[in-house]
Amino acid sequence: MLSLKFSSAAAQGLSTPPYIAAMVLMFLEGLISDRLRLRYPMLYFNALLTITGLCCLVWAKQPGVQYMGAVFATAGPSANLPTVMVFQANNIRGTWKRAFSSASMIALGGMGGITGSLVFRSRDAPKYLPGIYCCMTANGVILLVTTAMVIHFVLRNRAANQGRLVIENLPYFRYTI
Repeated sequence: MLSLKFSSAAAQGLSTPPYIAAMVLMFLEGLISDRLRLRYPMLYFNALLTITGLCCLVWAKQPGVQYMGAVFATAGPSANLPTVMVFQANNIRGTWKRAFSSASMIALGGMGGITGSLVFRSRDAPKYLPGIYCCMTANGVILLVTTAMVIHFVLRNRAANQGRLVIENLPYFRYTI
């Protein structure tokens, strides 16, 4: 954001900490989600962190709060990448189905770069509101889709535990939520 008013040298130096924060968040969430065997809380947290960061970045008046928003808006989506990949890998059985799903997710994720170049237009500077709204909407979709998947997985696991269903033709398989 141009409203941060940092010199070019300071901006270069300040571009690294958000990615360090993202790396730390990824590792912590990986450890926590593996211990708890839960993925969805991290997806929720990261989407809400991103939305919060975007709001701070655009609507806060203090440069420090805006910079914190940049950290959150970088860490949230960066940490969601490995979480989403593990979430799908845990819940899709079969080598070919898993490979196809992973490739599809990576391809669709790559389309985000194309979308970004279309919604973050120079004429919308300095706040880039259409792009910000698009990112917020995408994170809202993450929240909705995650909720739908968790409900679906919980219901299927419950049916499997009651002996009414065999998931993926594997009697002891249960979805990881």
